[in-house]
Amino acid sequence: MPQLREDPAAIGVNGIGHTPPPAAKKDGFKSGLLATGIGKYTNGWPKAPDGMERIPHSHDEPSKTAKKKCVGVYAIALDGSDIKQIGTFRLIEVKAAPTPARDWAAERDAERRAVQIEARAARMAIPAFAGTALDGRISWPDSEWESAVEPDEDDENSVLVAAYIRVQVAEVEANKAEATARCSGGIAIEATSLTVW
Repeated sequence: MPQLREDPAAIGVNGIGHTPPPAAKKDGFKSGLLATGIGKYTNGWPKAPDGMERIPHSHDEPSKTAKKKCVGVYAIALDGSDIKQIGTFRLIEVKAAPTPARDWAAERDAERRAVQIEARAARMAIPAFAGTALDGRISWPDSEWESAVEPDEDDENSVLVAAYIRVQVAEVEANKAEATARCSGGIAIEATSLTVW
């Protein structure tokens, strides 16, 4: 039988390596382990290092870059002439925890409730209409999704709260002639206040 070329000290007693096989670094591995037995198909694989697993198929061998984080496994060749790589241990992939399923119904309910609270809070801030000319003529937009509360572009410390004011159709018709005169010349209507202009 040809003489084994590896340093016997690296192989150790009964073929179990006390130090990584020299070929491991040359082959690009982080480190190496020596299996017991002889040949590629030996059952004497060493125990997997912590956090590592055996690559089951040769076609899954890591790339040159990935090898730097792997441990090569070596065994004495069948003819006893050398030590050959027979496999690899790689890092066990830590899979991210699955993203919890979103509760869409709960999110919609929370959004709808926030809209309703905003609208109620804004309306509570409006002075009472009782005893005024608007008494009995005001109603609020009824929507689960639209609070009818908008930012006031003229005053960052205020908001605009929408409200419906009930007027009689006859009053609207009676005002059309005067409204037409006021809007003559293509002047656009700009509701800047409750003051009739």
